[in-house]
Amino acid sequence: MIRTYRWSVVRLLLVAVAMIGLVTPARTSAPVQAAGTPSFSLAVQRELRQVVDATLGPMAPGIIVGIWAPGRGTWTYAAGLADVATKEPARLQDATRIGSVTKTFVGTLVLQLVDQGKLALDAPVGRWLPTVPYAQQVTIRELLNMTSGIYEYGDDPGFLRQNLTHVAVQGHVMTLAYRWQPRQLVALAAKHPLYFAPGTGFHYSSTNFLILGMLLEKVTGRSLADLLQAKITGPLHLAHTLLPSGASLPVPYWHGYTQLPGSPAVLDGTHVDPSFAWAVGDMVSTLADLHVWAQALATGALLSPTLQAQRLRMTPQSDHTYGLAIFDGFGGLTPGYVGHGGDATGYTTIMLYQPATRTTMVVLMNFDPVPENHGPAVALFNKLAGVLHGRGIVA
Repeated sequence: MIRTYRWSVVRLLLVAVAMIGLVTPARTSAPVQAAGTPSFSLAVQRELRQVVDATLGPMAPGIIVGIWAPGRGTWTYAAGLADVATKEPARLQDATRIGSVTKTFVGTLVLQLVDQGKLALDAPVGRWLPTVPYAQQVTIRELLNMTSGIYEYGDDPGFLRQNLTHVAVQGHVMTLAYRWQPRQLVALAAKHPLYFAPGTGFHYSSTNFLILGMLLEKVTGRSLADLLQAKITGPLHLAHTLLPSGASLPVPYWHGYTQLPGSPAVLDGTHVDPSFAWAVGDMVSTLADLHVWAQALATGALLSPTLQAQRLRMTPQSDHTYGLAIFDGFGGLTPGYVGHGGDATGYTTIMLYQPATRTTMVVLMNFDPVPENHGPAVALFNKLAGVLHGRGIVA
């Protein structure tokens, strides 16, 4: 299964577990359904609700789902808890950390610059960033499609040590106040050899997207947060999607929880500072915004047809059908969907679009499982897709 940037916090939890008490998420008895009149039949709605409700529990304190099938039906649903401590219910409008779905935004910004002639996909990144690791060997395309071979910075022992000196646990709440800079993280990766010669293999390394974020800022002279607003979230009116500058979340938000392998212990990681993710997985969004973005990403709304075709060309080295910051299918999901998934500390996101039927499905959980990495969200997506496929709603 593809892993995303959550590894550092998993290791922090393994060390911190002796410091904390146990918290078991309660299950709400009254999931909250979206306002308005869903257009799926009552029978389909009931079946979809049953699938979601059956997933609630310690592995999924809260779940938010959206399904949009033009001409067939629409269904949005929030179930479970936004806050285990207060028993506040999950809401459709809750802000959530989207983890590696961030990569789809960063990849789009890079491809926009290629469209404008300011970058070249097959040029070495060293043309613009001569000091990054293997700058003259690795191309922009290889960074985007995970074939660069560059080391995963989260696997560096120094990364863990630095985080451990700044982690704090009070009761069941964990915080991490240290602010990483992208160049620090890239320097950690630079200490290690390549996994393979660039372009000859596939390794999902988040270091690639740190470098791409730095590249964007170098070429444009603007911050990544400003670029996202000017080039993507502004034009698409994604008013609740942003790259935050710290650990805070926009109101309303739901709390994010994580659990140790083989233990009932649950930590609230909502306010762990995600600076170690930045262009890798630091963004925040909502169900409604991800609905818009999933379709824009899959259809190339912000790119030329030529660049969109390149984005959707899957690299032959990838066992996971990965293109330029986009999956064709994801981690064993029902085939025919393109998009991305992401883990953040306490959160899991799956956002996919089926071109054949123009169907969008978004699954959000305020829990990031260890070690499954998307496991419950993948299983839930497949079950929901099974309902739609079984009733002939999607192809």
